[in-house]
Amino acid sequence: MFSLTTLQPQVVTALKQFSLIVNGSRALSTENCFGGRRRRNLQKKYNAPQTEKGHSSQTDQEFSPLICGSVRGDSYVSSPTFFENKYGFEDPSFTRPAPSLLTSRTTEQRRLLQLRQLWHSSVRLFYVRREGTGDPRNEDPEQQGLKEVKKTVEDQYAVLKELAELSTKQAAENKNLLKQQQLKNLEEKYEMLMSQVKELSSKKKTTVNHAVQLLSYVAAVILLVIIIVRITGSNVMNGNSKTFSVVSKDMIEEKFSDVHGMDEAKDDMIDIVKFLQNPEPFNQVGAKIPKGILLEGPPGVGKTMLARAVAGEAGVPFIFASGSEFDEIFVGVGAKRVRELFETARHIAPCIVFIDEIDSLATTRTQSPYSTPAAYQSINQLLTELDGFQSMNGIILIAATNRKDALDPAILRPGRLDMHISVERPDLKGREKMFKQYLSKVKHDPDINITHLALGTSGFTGADISSMVNQAALKAGIDGVSSVNMSHLNYAKDKILMGSEKKTRTPDERVNWCTAIHEAGHTIVGMESKTSVTDVYKVTIKSRGGNHSLGHTQFLPKTELYDESRAQLMNELDICMGGRVAEEIIFGANEVTTGASSDFKTATSIAKQMVMYYGMSENLGMRVYSKKDLQMMSPKMRKEVDDEVNKLLQDSYNRTKKLLLRKKDKLTKLAEMLMKYETLDMEEIRLIMEGKDIVRS
Repeated sequence: MFSLTTLQPQVVTALKQFSLIVNGSRALSTENCFGGRRRRNLQKKYNAPQTEKGHSSQTDQEFSPLICGSVRGDSYVSSPTFFENKYGFEDPSFTRPAPSLLTSRTTEQRRLLQLRQLWHSSVRLFYVRREGTGDPRNEDPEQQGLKEVKKTVEDQYAVLKELAELSTKQAAENKNLLKQQQLKNLEEKYEMLMSQVKELSSKKKTTVNHAVQLLSYVAAVILLVIIIVRITGSNVMNGNSKTFSVVSKDMIEEKFSDVHGMDEAKDDMIDIVKFLQNPEPFNQVGAKIPKGILLEGPPGVGKTMLARAVAGEAGVPFIFASGSEFDEIFVGVGAKRVRELFETARHIAPCIVFIDEIDSLATTRTQSPYSTPAAYQSINQLLTELDGFQSMNGIILIAATNRKDALDPAILRPGRLDMHISVERPDLKGREKMFKQYLSKVKHDPDINITHLALGTSGFTGADISSMVNQAALKAGIDGVSSVNMSHLNYAKDKILMGSEKKTRTPDERVNWCTAIHEAGHTIVGMESKTSVTDVYKVTIKSRGGNHSLGHTQFLPKTELYDESRAQLMNELDICMGGRVAEEIIFGANEVTTGASSDFKTATSIAKQMVMYYGMSENLGMRVYSKKDLQMMSPKMRKEVDDEVNKLLQDSYNRTKKLLLRKKDKLTKLAEMLMKYETLDMEEIRLIMEGKDIVRS
C-alpha cells in the first residue's frame, strides 16, 4: 500500500485522470444497458412501431443489453443482472446514473467510453452465445478501433503498474530514511540522557569521595588515639603515667648467699646494706651514703641479682624500672615519669631504686642539629633529682649498664653516681660455686665432677651456667632418668658451645674422611705442644648447627687464664694451622678444602694482635698500632705491619708441617678411629696417641 503523497506529481495527475475515466465509463455502461432495456420494455408495452429502417437498426444497436460487437440477428437476451433475473425487478444501485466528469467529449474520448462500456459489461453482465457468422473480415471497423484502444489502455496500465512499483520502492526508501532519522533522533536523545547520567554520577561520585575522605580522616584520628592509648597504656588519658613497679621487702628472696663470682662487688655493697638497716651511726658521724651506684659489666654476669640481693639483705622496698620505659612520643612525658619515680621513693624511703639499662635514659647529650632541647628533658630531670634542692635521704639509686662509654659525663660525676662497681665474668672458683648453687635446685648425681665442669666452661657467665644446668635437666627428662648425670651436663655444654648436633651424617664418605684428617691435625698439634695451657677435651666429625662446621675440636684450659705468653700465642697459631697442613700432607696441595677458613681467620686475628697491640714483633718493636693509626700511616709503614703478620703466619705453618710429617702414622690412625666412632673424648685420644686400642662397652 502506498500513499499518493509519495508519488511524483505527474504520476498523481495521470492516476486521477484514469480514475475519473474509469468511473465515467462504468456509469455510462450501466446507463446504456439499463436504459435500453427500459425503452425496449416500453415499446413492447405500448406496441409502438418503428418508422424507419435505418433508425430501427441503429436503435437495436444502441439499446442492446450487451454492447459486445455488431452481431446480426435476434436472440434471447437475459436481464442485465442476476438480481433482476431472480427477483423480477431491478436493483436501484445498478440504475443510478454515474456523475458526468467530462462535459465535452472528442471522438477518441467517445470511443474510449464505448471501450469502457464493453470492458465493464464483460465483467459485470452475462455472456450469451449469439448465432451468426464469426468472420473477422466482417467485423466493424469501430470494433477494431476499440481493440486498439483496449491494447493502448493495457499498455498504459502496465506503465502505471511500473510507476506504482517505483513508487513502492521510493516509499520503502523514504521509510528507511524516516527510520534512520528516527534512529538519529533516538541516538541524540540517548547521548543527551547519558551525558545527564554521567553528570549526575560524577556529582554523586564527588559526594561519595568527600564522604569517604571524611570517614578516612575520622578513622585515622580514631586509630591515632587508639595507638596513643596503647603506647602510653592509657596513662596519659588517666593522668597516671607510672611505668615502674614497687616490690615490697617481703617479696624479695635473693640474698648475698645467692650471689657468686663477684665477691669484690658484693663487699662494696655491704656498706650500703648496713646504712639502710641502721642509718643512725652514720648520721651521728656526719657520713653521707652514696646517692648512686653504677654497676657495669657484660650481659648476664648478675648485675640485677646483685641489686635485688642488696634490697633483700637490707629489708627495704625495691623499685624497679627500665631506662627505655621513660621516654615516649610526647614531649615531657619522660621527665614527668622521673619526677613520679622519685616522689614515690621519698614516700616509702628508705628504699632502693634500680634502673636497668640506664644508657637508654642518660645517654650523652650532643650538639647535633638533629637533636632538640626537648629530647634531653628526661636526663635533665634525672640529674636534678640526684643532685638538686630536694634531698635523697634514705634513697639509693643503683643503675646497671653494659655501655658505660655511652653515658653522659654529668651523671658519672661524684654526687650523682658516686660508686662505679665493675662486675666481671666469674673465675674458676666463682663458676664452681655457681654450679653447686644451680645443681642444688635439681636432682643430680653426687659423682658429678664440678671442678671439671668449671674448667670446661671458661668465660661462662652466671646466666650461661644456669642455662647449662637447665638444658641438662631437660635432657635427663627426655632420657627418662631420675637425676642429672655428667653425660647430661657435657651434652648441654656442647650444645651451648658448638650448637645442636645434626642427627644425620654426611652421606659422602670422602667428605667424612677429609673432615677426620682435618680434625686429627688439630688434635695432634694440641697434644704434642709443650707450651699449651689447654688440653684436648673432645674431637668429633659430627656436624654442629652453631658454627656450621663439619667437625669440631674442643680444648679445655688447664688452669684459669688471666694472661698469655708469646709462646702460648704461637702455640694457638700452630693449632689453627694443623687442619690445613694435615689435608696437604695426606691429599696433596691441590686437594685441600675450604674447611680451614675459620682457622685462618682466628690465626690472622691472633697475629695482628701480637704485632699491633702486644708489641711481640721483632722488627716493629713495642709500638701499638690502632686501626686509626693504620689509616694515617704511610704505605711503607703499612707494608711493614703486613709483612710482620705474614711472617708470623708463615713460621707457624712451617712448624706445624714439620710436626705432622713426623706424626703422620698417628694422624692416619686417629682419623680412622674418628671414622669408626665419630666422637672421641680426652681419654680415648690419649690411648690412640699411645698406640693402644679403644674399648667401648
